[in-house]
Amino acid sequence: MVDLQRIYRNTTYCVDHPAGDFGIYIGEPCARLDALLREHGLGAWAFVTACNPRSQPLLFKENTARHAQLLAHVRVLGLTVFAGRGKADGSDWVEESLLILGLDEDEAVALGTAFGQNAVLVGRVGGVARLRWC
Repeated sequence: MVDLQRIYRNTTYCVDHPAGDFGIYIGEPCARLDALLREHGLGAWAFVTACNPRSQPLLFKENTARHAQLLAHVRVLGLTVFAGRGKADGSDWVEESLLILGLDEDEAVALGTAFGQNAVLVGRVGGVARLRWC
């Protein structure tokens, strides 16, 4: 059986930012992310993907379409987003993702569930990145 928790813990959650890209790691604080939240006057964040629901690989074009749907959904909500990707360490598994500012934990889990995800990454300013199962 695949140990999803181990895989998620051994993933770098990369964020594309105009001032320089940075990574988020489960169980660790992220000063760059805290600064970004403070800059926008927000207290919570989530890192969500729509790709490969339930960790079942899809074709590139299917994942691209799902990612576009996630981005459109988040934009309708009026939330601040940054492009990103989850890169499994020691593997070629990469999933296009979004860092969403201002999305609380329960909303993040609901969004992940709506897009068929096993889990989402969440956090608050001053805290550590945490994995929340959908």
